Amino acid sequence: MWMRIKESELVIRQSSLPARVVLERNSLPTEYRTHLEMIQKDGEATFLHGRVFEELSEAQEDFERRRQRL
Repeated sequence: MWMRIKESELVIRQSSLPARVVLERNSLPTEYRTHLEMIQKDGEATFLHGRVFEELSEAQEDFERRRQRL
C-alpha cells in the first residue's frame, strides 16, 4: 500500500490548475514513487508523470528536481 512521505507546497498559477509534487513509499516490495498531483476544480486529485525508484535517495532527488520546476 502506498503511503505519502512528503508533498510540496500547493502551487497556484493563473493559467493552470493547482499542483504539487508528491513522494510516496510502498512497503511490500520497498519502492518509492514521485508524481505530480493536479487538483481539479471539483477538488479531486489527478496524478500525472509518475516515476518509481528502488532507492529513497534517488526518489528524493527527483522530488526536489520536480519541486523546483513546479
